[in-house]
Amino acid sequence: MCGRYTLHHSTQEVAERFGVEQALLSLKPRYNVAPSQQVPVITQEREFGLRYLEGYQWGLVPFWAKDASVGQRLINARAETADERPAFKWAIGRRRCIIPADGFYEWKREEKERIPVYFSRPEGELFGLAGLWEEWKRPDGSVLHSCAIMTTVANGLVDPVCTRMPVILRPQDEAAWLDPRNQNVPELMRLLRPYPEDEMEAWLVSQHVNSPFFDDPSCAEPIKDRQETLNWIAASAALLKKQNRLPKRRCVRRDHVVPGGQVFFQTKSFTRSDGTRWHPIVDIESGPVFCDCPDFHFRHARHEPDIFTPQFWCKHVARAVENCRRHGEI
Repeated sequence: MCGRYTLHHSTQEVAERFGVEQALLSLKPRYNVAPSQQVPVITQEREFGLRYLEGYQWGLVPFWAKDASVGQRLINARAETADERPAFKWAIGRRRCIIPADGFYEWKREEKERIPVYFSRPEGELFGLAGLWEEWKRPDGSVLHSCAIMTTVANGLVDPVCTRMPVILRPQDEAAWLDPRNQNVPELMRLLRPYPEDEMEAWLVSQHVNSPFFDDPSCAEPIKDRQETLNWIAASAALLKKQNRLPKRRCVRRDHVVPGGQVFFQTKSFTRSDGTRWHPIVDIESGPVFCDCPDFHFRHARHEPDIFTPQFWCKHVARAVENCRRHGEI
C-alpha cells in the first residue's frame, strides 16, 4: 500500500512538469504527506482539456456514501480489482487524476519493529501517481472532493520491504490516464503496472516519519549510506525467498469428539506471508470443512454455504488436509 509520500517541489515546477494551465493552490514543501490531509491533485477538464492543480482530501468518499468517514479506509485502490469494486468502478472510467510526488515511504516489518524506507526517482525527480477522485455532497450542501492512490504489485526493489507499491505512471501514459473522454477501462488498466526498479532509488530513513504530525526535511534524509540500504534490501529479499521455500510447520491436535463419534482436528499448517493465520477444522468422518481463513470468507461467503463438503474445499484447507495426511497426522 501507499500511506505516506513527499512533495517538496514548487507550484511552478509541478505546473511545468504536468502541463497545468490553472493552479488553484500554492504548494509548500511537504516531507510526510499522510491520509486524511489535503493533497495536491491534477485533474483534466472534459470539454477543453484544461488541467487544474487543486487540493483534495486523501481518502476517497464515493458519491453514494452515507458518511464521509468511509474515506478513512479508502486511501488506496488496488489496480487489479478497482474496476470491480463499487467504491472505484465509477471513478476509474470517468474521474481519474494524477497525484504529483517526488518520493514515497514503505515500512519493513522486522519482529516488533517497523523500519521506514524511502523510495524515489534518481535526483529526486517529480513523478505522477495514478489516482481516482470523487465528489461527495455534505448534508449542508457543500461538496467534498477526495482522492485515492492506485497501487500495484511491488517491483524487485520495493518487494522485500512491502508487497505493494503506488502506481507511478510513465510520462507517455499520463495524458491517456488524465483524459476524462477516454473510457476504455481495459486499456487504462494496462497502464497500472509496476515501475522499473532500475529507475528508482531507496534508502533507510528516520523513525520520525512514523508520526503523521512530523513534517520536516529530516523525514526523507538517509540515515545509512544508499549502497548499504540496497545491500540490506537484497539481504531481506534473499531471506524472504528462503522462507518461502521452507516447509510449513505442521501442528495437529485432537480438539474434541462430538456425540456420534465424529472426530474433529484443528490444524495450524498455514501462515501467510503477512502473518495472518487461519485454522481450518476438518470433520474426518463426514467431510464438512469449517474455515476461518479471511480470504476464504471474503471470496466465498456470499456465494457458498458456511459448511463445505470436500467438493467445495478452499485451496488453503485442501492443502492443509493433504499435508496432514501425507505425514500420517490424520
